[in-house]
Amino acid sequence: GDGSFASVWRAEAVGTGYAIKIFKISAVLANDADLRLAQEREANVLQAVKEAGCAHVVRIEEFFKDHGLYCIAMALVEGGSLQGRM
Repeated sequence: GDGSFASVWRAEAVGTGYAIKIFKISAVLANDADLRLAQEREANVLQAVKEAGCAHVVRIEEFFKDHGLYCIAMALVEGGSLQGRM
């Protein structure tokens, strides 16, 4: 689906077959260099926390650029929306 921050896609990781979701950052936000750096830092921090053994953080598969837009691929967590759990 599309939101104000990104479009979200469900996909399958090549090689592993894991279900993942891909956030493709909106073109408007992708032009903001400070925001791009913040997204890269966030992806790196989340990955470091996950690798340290925290079970409450989603695994980041990859941070990449596709057709000029930045994307974050992460493990797909089933079970409804965060809003529905609150």
